[in-house]
Amino acid sequence: MNYNVTVNPDKFIVVTKVEENGNILTAKLFNSPVVKTDFDTILDDWYKLNDARKTFLDVSNARYASIGKYKVDLWESELVDSDLPELLQKEIAAFVNRACKVGDNEINPEAFLKFLDHLEENPSRRTINNLYSFIGHNDIEIDKDGYVICYKVIRDDWKDVYTGKIDNSVGSVIKMPRNQIDDNNNRTCSQGLHAASLRYLRDSGYGQGLGGNWRLVKLRINPRNFVSVPIDYDGSKARVCEYKVIEECSKDLLL
Repeated sequence: MNYNVTVNPDKFIVVTKVEENGNILTAKLFNSPVVKTDFDTILDDWYKLNDARKTFLDVSNARYASIGKYKVDLWESELVDSDLPELLQKEIAAFVNRACKVGDNEINPEAFLKFLDHLEENPSRRTINNLYSFIGHNDIEIDKDGYVICYKVIRDDWKDVYTGKIDNSVGSVIKMPRNQIDDNNNRTCSQGLHAASLRYLRDSGYGQGLGGNWRLVKLRINPRNFVSVPIDYDGSKARVCEYKVIEECSKDLLL
């Protein structure tokens, strides 16, 4: 049997095995904080021993990884024995294989697990799937408690742009009954409490028709309180049933 080892010490170890009958088997391991100990050990052994057969076996034995209560098949990029929505399963597996990133955002694994725990409490299966398109934008964060951090443009007097009645002062918690919020993501502008990425606020110019009489605030939102992620602007805004205003931000973020 022949073995071939391909290594990028910062990213992956891939070993192919060619059997006598011509069958080709491939074992692979991507460098990620979740499997870093295994990755570093296997890589060190390869450099020291130059034993391709052993490296193939080592990488094969590291095929499955655990992140919290989830078991991930790293080769197939899927969860093992999970009843979560299929898209969410693939995203969790991809998170492990992509060095703990969602989109281009690197996220602490512990914070990501807390995010998933909150997300599982969301009653909408569709929103559970669609929320990934929202947090995949570069300016959306997940904080240490697993809450989603996003943004909102408001009037200079701290009221919302649309009605001019809702107080969005720092520290305010804004709530609306979930059943009063439009959960149809094909309706891009509809009833609900709105949150957005910086990208959406820049591209749409939302609220900036007020001249200079507006503010930019940062919001903290429990994933279970997301109701809809409309399809326009590449899923970069959302309707939610509750958020907390945590700080005022510089308008320069939208330049």
